[in-house]
Amino acid sequence: MGDSDLIDELDESFGNWVAVVIRNPNQPQISSVFVKKLANARNLRGVYITINKPFDILQKAFLKSEINMENLYFVDAITKHINEKTENKENCSFINSPSNLTTLAITIMQAAKMMQAKNSSKETPVFIVVDSMNTFLVYNDETTVKRFFHFLISKAREFGCKCLLFSADMNEVASLNRLVGDFSDKVIEYG
Repeated sequence: MGDSDLIDELDESFGNWVAVVIRNPNQPQISSVFVKKLANARNLRGVYITINKPFDILQKAFLKSEINMENLYFVDAITKHINEKTENKENCSFINSPSNLTTLAITIMQAAKMMQAKNSSKETPVFIVVDSMNTFLVYNDETTVKRFFHFLISKAREFGCKCLLFSADMNEVASLNRLVGDFSDKVIEYG
């Protein structure tokens, strides 16, 4: 089954959905394939939460992949942590620290509401992508991260979002992957 088929299958099975994509650590770029399907082929607006790569790097990669950047808003939880001199961007909010999950949650919900308001129809869903769940454990304890993702998934369902949560297939995050998978509609093992 191809990457595009996975989105089609989720839509057919669940309408709006939450899916955990557990990927081989050697395939870090697969999120752009899913984002391109949602932002370009489906013409949906979305919020991309990054804790792995700074916004500038992601933006270059997404532009190279010809992803419709007008349909994306980024929430960057790493750039300010590694470089305090961050310029404001029109399509990105920068969080001071990856461990400030309260500010991150508020920013994600504000961004989702903003993207929803840009839709011509309030019935058109917004998508949320998190890249990646396992990196949250570098900056936060596991219980806090599990609570954060439970909150995020609950809010995504409340707003009627499509939600992709990427994580690595590693023993260190198996407990987090299982628990968040239990909250989700589908767990996809990729690679």
